[in-house]
Amino acid sequence: MNTRIKAIFCFALGLVVAACNNDDWTDKDPIGETPVAATINAVIAGTGTGGGTRASGTAWTDNDCIGVTAKGEVATSYTNIPFRYDGTGFQPYGENIYFQNNTEQVTFTAYYPYTETALGIITANTDAANQTAETQPEIDFLFASGAMASKASPTVNFIGDAAFFHRMSQLMLTFQEGDGMAFDPELEGYEISGLKMEGTFNTATGIAAATGSTVVPLTIDLTGSVIVNGQCTSSVILFPQKAQDVVLNIYINGNCYETSLPIPENELKAGDSYIFNITVNKKEIRVETSTIRPWSSGGSGEIEVNI
Repeated sequence: MNTRIKAIFCFALGLVVAACNNDDWTDKDPIGETPVAATINAVIAGTGTGGGTRASGTAWTDNDCIGVTAKGEVATSYTNIPFRYDGTGFQPYGENIYFQNNTEQVTFTAYYPYTETALGIITANTDAANQTAETQPEIDFLFASGAMASKASPTVNFIGDAAFFHRMSQLMLTFQEGDGMAFDPELEGYEISGLKMEGTFNTATGIAAATGSTVVPLTIDLTGSVIVNGQCTSSVILFPQKAQDVVLNIYINGNCYETSLPIPENELKAGDSYIFNITVNKKEIRVETSTIRPWSSGGSGEIEVNI
């Protein structure tokens, strides 16, 4: 290598070394401009750090899908982005969410179950067809809000106060054999009257409410149900609503036995589960007042139906 070429090479090498030692180099790092994907971590309130339990009595299951929205003004708008549960966590189901801005804090909301074509207001019916083990998750509306994340901390934690909360109401009825009563195979079902079956769920606010003025009887078939120690338990999911003069009819061996179902404070409230233990005897009818407790047990009460 001649002297002139060698001098030029050494000068160029010196520039490279100087650039590498320049404090401004990190500001020009192209990695800093690369979008970072969000990670979704979601649990249901009242279940600790585990997968959670829905009102329908099942945990997150494979293919459960939630809709996630980034609230407020963000660099890139994300609305109703689906994430699907794969058995271990929620993964993007198609489009993912990416953080673009290094300084931006983004607030998220989410709801379950995800609906592609009805973002905003979902209309649903809680009739008998939607009260089976297979269909109840479709009306078990959940909502989460307040989770925050950023490019530096891209995990969206729907936990704690920002976890998913139940937005519907649940009635949990446990029928108990009393004196002279045998349910198997005589317990046929029951009917609840005095409540509205139709309602709406707002995926932006998490508000679920019964609509209209029509009350429709809800008839549940218990034929063939498993009877354990003289007990049979059944649950229904309903829209929050005023609940006065609710009547329960129990069908046993071709006969109908009627009693009132005293809802605490005359109202089914969002996120409450009302537990009633109903003892069926062959004597007088006795009903005890229920009490309110937080989800997952909501309210509870003892009812004796003596026939």
